[in-house]
Amino acid sequence: MDPIVAAAFGGLAPRLIDLALLSHIPERQRPNIDRYYAIPFIIMPFISMMIAYIYIQSGISLTPILAFNVGISAPLIVKSAAEAYKINKRGDIGPEA
Repeated sequence: MDPIVAAAFGGLAPRLIDLALLSHIPERQRPNIDRYYAIPFIIMPFISMMIAYIYIQSGISLTPILAFNVGISAPLIVKSAAEAYKINKRGDIGPEA
């Protein structure tokens, strides 16, 4: 399997798990699933593929299992970094105080 494809599957896995867990939530408490709900299903695998590509271009050999692991962890790391820098009430961007 191509490492970039394995990374895409890794990036998709957490979203699919979230979707599967919705079956355990009462129907009235489930989120509204609209077209915006699908955005993470596209963005997260793309970020995973992009980071796997950067690894490969850096000369790092990715096996499929390592690429899958990169695919799972990389979008979560990017998300954590983005959440660390939020826009505060005055419109300033920076780490949360």
